[in-house]
Amino acid sequence: MTVEGAQSLDPNTSFAKVAAFVGERKRVLDVGCASGYFARVLTSAQCEVFGVDINAGAAEAAQLYCAKVVVADLDRCSLRALFEDEVFDVVVFGDVLEHLREPMRALDEARGLLATGGYVVASIPNIAHGAVRLSLLAGSFDYQRFGLLDDTHLHFFTPKTIDELFVAAGYRVDAVDRVPVPIFGPSNLIPEVHPEDFDASIVASVASEPDSETLQLVVKAYPVAEDDRVQALLEKYLALNSELVAARRRLQRRAVTAGPGAAEEAEAAAATAARDAELNDLRAQLSVAMPALAERDQLQARIAEIEAAIAARDAELNDLRAQLNVAMPALAERDQLQARIAEIEAAIAARDAELNDLRAQLNVAMPALAERDQLQARIAEIEAAIAARDAELNDLRAQLNVAMPALAERDQLQARIAEIEAAIAA
Repeated sequence: MTVEGAQSLDPNTSFAKVAAFVGERKRVLDVGCASGYFARVLTSAQCEVFGVDINAGAAEAAQLYCAKVVVADLDRCSLRALFEDEVFDVVVFGDVLEHLREPMRALDEARGLLATGGYVVASIPNIAHGAVRLSLLAGSFDYQRFGLLDDTHLHFFTPKTIDELFVAAGYRVDAVDRVPVPIFGPSNLIPEVHPEDFDASIVASVASEPDSETLQLVVKAYPVAEDDRVQALLEKYLALNSELVAARRRLQRRAVTAGPGAAEEAEAAAATAARDAELNDLRAQLSVAMPALAERDQLQARIAEIEAAIAARDAELNDLRAQLNVAMPALAERDQLQARIAEIEAAIAARDAELNDLRAQLNVAMPALAERDQLQARIAEIEAAIAARDAELNDLRAQLNVAMPALAERDQLQARIAEIEAAIAA
């Protein structure tokens, strides 16, 4: 990690090692998020964090750093059900699995929440730490509030059983880091023991054991296909069965040849019993896994049917597309014609509206037109009468024109007569 949040962590802690496995810009589910301390670290690494915790008060505080926080008891709830609509790049179990009644179930459910290429990161206490071993040799296994002997732990794991847990849950362990604490402390996370209380050879023997100073193991694991999961269980089963057969043969040979001592026989019997218990556990895991495989095969067959149906539909769609490509020019022409028809219909509607308006105006004008026609007829009659009068007048004018010279001559004659009469009278 190169971000500021990770740099501020003590590199010798599970927080820093888990953060290093998670990386940056991931979508993370923090299982057992508590008050959000680790979510804050991941947020500083530009991760989007979702959380789940059993403590409602702590979960409320964690909302400050999480996109979503769910309050739930994972012994009663399913992770997959709680986050069925979500997909994550990383699911983190930070000191959580040892507190669960069924840690393998929780890991199995986490597989269903992982995106392609996603993985699980878990920090798990190591009960095989040298301080615990020496404490047991001294006859002490006292629970504490914190650390390896936390009184809320329901399971205790060693490096071997951690590997077995992940294999059984369907994972391939990709990387393992360790948080070291010296056997003789000082630390409140391990039992307090003193080297002077033990024989030097015992201390040397315990100290020489692998992971004798490992407080926690930090595991990065990828989910495997169900076939690989069952195959790994089968291989482990066969290996243990071979070891058990070999141990029984050794025991039989010793009994036939030299006759083993009581201590040696008890040790061999104990080893055989341990192998038998481990084999029974593997058989139980296989019996759980086998129905899932059968169901998977049924699902695969159904998927094949669906894919065949989809292929048929695709072929049908391709045929329809080909027909559509042929029809498209005609459809385009039809659309153009329909558009032109719509224009014409609109124009006709406008003309119809205009005609209706004219009809309305005509209906109003008709009585006036009838009266006009009557008036025009009367006018025609008057004009005819006037024409007749004009003709008569013209005739009279013509007659007058003919009579006028005679009238003038008459007037002259009358004037002459008047003059003569006047002369006579004189």
